[in-house]
Amino acid sequence: MNYLEKLKDPRWQKKRLEVLEKSNFACDNCEDDKSTLHVHHHYYIKGNEPWEYDLFELGCLCDKCHSIQHSNLSELELFLLSCVLNRDSDDPKTDKIRFRNTILNFIKTRNNA
Repeated sequence: MNYLEKLKDPRWQKKRLEVLEKSNFACDNCEDDKSTLHVHHHYYIKGNEPWEYDLFELGCLCDKCHSIQHSNLSELELFLLSCVLNRDSDDPKTDKIRFRNTILNFIKTRNNA
């Protein structure tokens, strides 16, 4: 069964309804209650089916916030990968400090955008 088929499974539909009810059928970010709502997994656990998550691991997002969430995550993932691949030190402590500072700068830049 592919992922789209799993989203049609009654167990996912039940879990999805629980999330929507928990959020009062409004976006968790902007409180939009007019747009299409998506149930968003905050993270994935290898081997878990979409419905095998607790409510705190799922959120309710409108179309716009869901798209933003995924674009920001993708950008951050690419950024983190580039940090790992562009290491120029053999000293783990130096790498850890540089990595931490780079992430903090990235977050500050994103928040000011």
